[in-house]
Amino acid sequence: ASTYASEIRTRYLVAPIDPFIGPHTRILSDTRQNTVADRSQADLLLRRYERVPEYLEGALAFHRENVARGMTPARAPVERVLSQLDAYVGSPLDGDPFLALKVPGDEAGEWLARAEKLVTDVIRPALAAYAEGIRTHVMPGARGDDRCGLVWMEGGEEIYAALLRKFTQLDITAREIHDIGQEWATEINAAEWVEIGREAFGASSKEEVFERLHGDPSLKFRSEEEMLDHARGAIERAWNAVDDWFGARPATPCTVVP
Repeated sequence: ASTYASEIRTRYLVAPIDPFIGPHTRILSDTRQNTVADRSQADLLLRRYERVPEYLEGALAFHRENVARGMTPARAPVERVLSQLDAYVGSPLDGDPFLALKVPGDEAGEWLARAEKLVTDVIRPALAAYAEGIRTHVMPGARGDDRCGLVWMEGGEEIYAALLRKFTQLDITAREIHDIGQEWATEINAAEWVEIGREAFGASSKEEVFERLHGDPSLKFRSEEEMLDHARGAIERAWNAVDDWFGARPATPCTVVP
C-alpha cells in the first residue's frame, strides 16, 4: 500500500507517457483480450468504449499538469508514443483491436457495424486529439537525450528512490545499486559469458565472445520468418513443459505473431 501511495504522491507512474505502460497502450492492447458471453455483454463493452475520449482527455490534462510542475518527460518515449498513436490512427480497420471481439449469436454483424462507426467517429478522433495534445503541450518541454535521467526532472531524486524501493523492497541508495551492477557487469556476469562462450564455440575471453556474437553471420537470423520460427519453437517447448512446472495448464496456448 505504501508503494502505491508513493507512486500517487510522486505522480511519476500515474498515466505515464510511455510506449509500454502509457494510457494509450492499455486501451490498444488490453482491448484485444476482451471476451463476452452474450450480446448484452458486448453492448456494455461498447458503452465502455464510448468513454475513451473522456479517459484520454483526463490523461492529457494530467500530462499538462505534470509539465507545469516541472515533471517533463524524456523526448525519446514521447516520440515513440506519438509514433504508436499516429500508426494506429492511420491503420486500416481490418485488425483494429476494438473490432477484434468475437460476438456470439446472429446479431454479430450488426454489433460490428456499430463498433466500426464508434471506432471511426469517436475512438480514432480521440486518439488523434490525444496525440495532438501531447505534440502541442508536452513535446516542446521534453528532455533531450543529454538530460534523459530522472535527476533532470523536478522531484526526480525522490522518484528514483521510490522506484528503487518498489523494485527491490530494500532501503538502498542509487550509488549502492550502481556499484552492485558494476560488479555484476564487469566481473560476475563477464566470467559467466566466458564460460558459456568457451562451451558454445571455444572462445577464451569476454572480448572474443562478444566479437563472435556481433560478427558471426551464423549466429544471426537471416529472415523475419526464421526469427518467428525460433520464437514459436521456444513457445512450443515451454508449452510442452508446463505440466512439469505448474499445477494448471492455460486454456489457450500462446501465439507468436509479427
